[in-house]
Amino acid sequence: MLPGDLFTFEAIDEGDVSGIQCPADRVLLLKPGCKVMLLWNKSNSLVNGSQGTFVGVRGDDVVFDFAEEGCVVVKKETWRNTSRTGYAIGSHTQVPLTLM
Repeated sequence: MLPGDLFTFEAIDEGDVSGIQCPADRVLLLKPGCKVMLLWNKSNSLVNGSQGTFVGVRGDDVVFDFAEEGCVVVKKETWRNTSRTGYAIGSHTQVPLTLM
């Protein structure tokens, strides 16, 4: 078990989220030093599947160390559920990472 504080990041769900294809957990628990995998393309070098290490929290920012980029702030992203006509009927917002 890793030493240090445990940080909890809860998803924000709005509307109908039943059809959302979102790999992000409802609740993400992280400790500094834990290994994570990115679930959202952030740049040409930081893509879905990139592996990194949780550094910590600085104010409202969540900081990770990725070998490709160094220390990076990763903000919450929103997955949306839309109707057949394209109208947003629900959303799931979470830090786009999972534990490895």
